[in-house]
Amino acid sequence: MAEMQYNSGELRTGAKHADAASESAGEAADTLGSGRAPASPFGNVTGAAALHGAVGAAQDHHAVNARTASENMGTAAVRASGTADLGDDNTAETTRLAPRSDQASSVAQGM
Repeated sequence: MAEMQYNSGELRTGAKHADAASESAGEAADTLGSGRAPASPFGNVTGAAALHGAVGAAQDHHAVNARTASENMGTAAVRASGTADLGDDNTAETTRLAPRSDQASSVAQGM
């Protein structure tokens, strides 16, 4: 019978990557939400105010989505790390109990 094994190392690596992605998305959200470009780069031409408004709305939209991505990746990091911990705990407990399997088999056969 093949042994069951958790690959907690790869789960922890995934958690680190998700945490880094969360941090990067959070920084992007902070940058996008930190300021607004003045209308002057668009010049004093017809439609400049509307273009400025559209750029501002897009900036707000991206800031919200970057914040959501940051939160989601942070949650994924916590879950992957927690799953790795549970897998390690399960492996340790199974390893601790494994030597008793021969005794349990003997008892079961004797019944």
